[in-house]
Amino acid sequence: MRRTDGGTGRRWQVCGGGVLAAALLLAGAALPAQAAPTRGDIVQVDLGLNGAQPDNWSEALGVSANGRYGLFTSLAANLVPGDTNRLYDIFVRDLHTGRTERVSVADDGSQLDGSTSAAAISGDGRYVAFGSDAPGVVPGQRADGDRKVFVRDRGTGRTELITTGTRNADSPAISGNGRYVTYTADRHDIYVTDRWKGTTRLVTAGTDGSRADGDSADPVISEDGSVIGFRSKATNLLPRDQDRAPAAQPREAHTALAKEVVAPAPVAPAPAGSKPPPPRRTSRSTRTTRAPGASTAPASTPRACCETRSRTRP
Repeated sequence: MRRTDGGTGRRWQVCGGGVLAAALLLAGAALPAQAAPTRGDIVQVDLGLNGAQPDNWSEALGVSANGRYGLFTSLAANLVPGDTNRLYDIFVRDLHTGRTERVSVADDGSQLDGSTSAAAISGDGRYVAFGSDAPGVVPGQRADGDRKVFVRDRGTGRTELITTGTRNADSPAISGNGRYVTYTADRHDIYVTDRWKGTTRLVTAGTDGSRADGDSADPVISEDGSVIGFRSKATNLLPRDQDRAPAAQPREAHTALAKEVVAPAPVAPAPAGSKPPPPRRTSRSTRTTRAPGASTAPASTPRACCETRSRTRP
């Protein structure tokens, strides 16, 4: 993905299966609203009602694995009917039909009284995970001002609260089938929730089971949900022998791989969504060693980490 600023606004298109961010003025004509893009075509995704240009800023967030659905956030008020909250919302554009749908909505379909800007889409485009500080997204949600992560099922038209037991959650990523959702929460730890089993587990745990001693961020998840990647400043996520390196060697961040056989831990009791950024079985763990010649960066340098989880049957 490449971003290109265009003055005060930004528009994004789909080009040959990839995502581009382009300036406000486009080179060439877009396809008709009802035409599916073909290889080499460029189409604008954040179009307003009746094909109108959006009246405010938009940013690309992703494309479904099948290439049909474009995911983006926007302040525009003319993309769908009834958008009057004047806040960032999350939208999905069907590139085959030209239909735009607002997916950051409450369980009853009403618009949110809070901002949403971080989101991720499942492989087939059915599920969208998003973070929001809005109250009343689902029945019984506490109005505590915390940011929470939700999943919108576009097939059933229902919205589900994911982060029950964590606080100030954001930056969601979702597996291809929508079963697993990973996100940051609490003091910038990484968690993963199994929606099918209703369980949540801390990903950023040290080799001794303790919580990470530094911040972690930007989680990503594999198609089948078995691997979670993230960056971290924590110093206790890897075995101690991987943290020893001759001082004379170059300072390089390294990637760690953790393999675990675990059953998810029970979900803690739920507490009850901040404004958008500016644009068991008993477990046994084995950890890989650092590649030959690689050295460890100082504790203040973020590291790229990856956890491999065993696949479990539904």
